[in-house]
Amino acid sequence: MNRKSGTHPADAFCRDLINRYPKSLEFADTLYRDRNKNKDKYKEVYPDWCALPSSFVTYFLTGSTDEQTMIRILRQEPKHIQTDLPTALLWTRSKMIYRFDDTLADTLAVQPLEGKIPADALNYLPYPCVYIERKMILGEFETIGFFAWLDWMDGEQEKLLRLQFRQANGDSLPLFVPITGGTIDESVSAYVNSAHARSETTGKPKYKERDLLNSQFPKILTECINLLLYLCSEKPDMPDDTELRTRRSRDSYGNPKRAAEWDVGTRIGSALRKAKVVTAEIKEPEDKPLDSSEGTEAKSAHSSPRPHLRRAHWHSFWVGKRDSSERKLVLRWLSPIPVNVDDAELPAVVSPVKGQDIADRNT
Repeated sequence: MNRKSGTHPADAFCRDLINRYPKSLEFADTLYRDRNKNKDKYKEVYPDWCALPSSFVTYFLTGSTDEQTMIRILRQEPKHIQTDLPTALLWTRSKMIYRFDDTLADTLAVQPLEGKIPADALNYLPYPCVYIERKMILGEFETIGFFAWLDWMDGEQEKLLRLQFRQANGDSLPLFVPITGGTIDESVSAYVNSAHARSETTGKPKYKERDLLNSQFPKILTECINLLLYLCSEKPDMPDDTELRTRRSRDSYGNPKRAAEWDVGTRIGSALRKAKVVTAEIKEPEDKPLDSSEGTEAKSAHSSPRPHLRRAHWHSFWVGKRDSSERKLVLRWLSPIPVNVDDAELPAVVSPVKGQDIADRNT
């Protein structure tokens, strides 16, 4: 549901930043327009899935490409400006806020990143930068939500998932996960076991691998990535935004004037809650004495497992000819599956129609 209310904290954060650097909107708009006219030229600079590399914004902020000059100038700027301003410029292009149903979000939060999900799955975010409203505890910080977008570091030829957490006091906490190719779980594992988790004095890992993977930090990353993957999936339970794209009031740069707040997982969240109640209430039938006519074969038969919900998981596959521009990844979220529960006891989960493709999302 789209809700009209006061200024959302995500919108206020981005407005304050852009008001501090008013020419940044013109800079970003010029870049978008030039890229649309010269797509082949820009393909050689950075990939299609990256709407605005942070390095371009750094050039804008400093007016230089010299590394030492950039470092000197950026030291005089507010903290985290290198990630805050790109986040604000990207999110302002769509101003989309997603509010997940608590049951669905909690289900996704504890779901492991299994199933060999290709790293390219994150390329299918509905917009170049999204904001997910959700309270989380990240170390000593209490966050109220986070921005997410894909960045490209041209010098290292590296894809980064940028996560910009917002705190209730207005501060931001940026994190990034290098997407190293292969699968998403491999990227997360490589990240938490990288130099970020090593001692500055000895250079050796601070924690044992098993302890690190079970710590809070990778769990938070897993939760955020699962929420993002749900938005990237083929049939997410959320409103179709086709009408919204055409009727929103926009400024002279084509940016929406107001933020749009969308509820995600309303139907499937309700279905999950009912499914949990049903499986909790159903009792195993009491063992009945076997009739002598059933024989020894019947006596040795195994009883069926008690009713329960099988854990949710991801399923992905490619469609289209290999090496074709039309080839794309399809990601599906398979919700918890009732086992040994009468189908009549459970509500049907209705999936909305398929969303826009990646070419439309970066406009």
